[in-house]
Amino acid sequence: MCRVTATGAALAARSIGYPGLAEEIAHAELAPDRIAVAFTFSARKKKAASVAFIVLCGAIARHRASPQDWNGDRERKLAETALESEERRDSRPLVERLADITKRTASFVAARWHEIEALSNGQSGQSRNDMRHLA
Repeated sequence: MCRVTATGAALAARSIGYPGLAEEIAHAELAPDRIAVAFTFSARKKKAASVAFIVLCGAIARHRASPQDWNGDRERKLAETALESEERRDSRPLVERLADITKRTASFVAARWHEIEALSNGQSGQSRNDMRHLA
């Protein structure tokens, strides 16, 4: 996984209450499918939305860094699979739920882009693997 993808995903995980996972994503540069597996035994009610948000933030960060080489199909499929497997609390069709999460991820990445870019390049006086200072 590229650094910018891992950084975007790690910041997303930290922002929604998964600090340990954020550190693991940053340290090991976890691939999107490994991030999804980390939620397999989670008891949280919104774990599917969390998987979708985290992996899509990584994909959108990668797109911002290199749009010409971008393909987010892998992350989109993981997000769809997670949302399909979740017990339906939301009666909207999958495409609408995925669109809402995608809008949130795009906004998150846009708002945090300078931080994502700096951390993925090892700037800002912090190691890119040290996510403890991020909130």
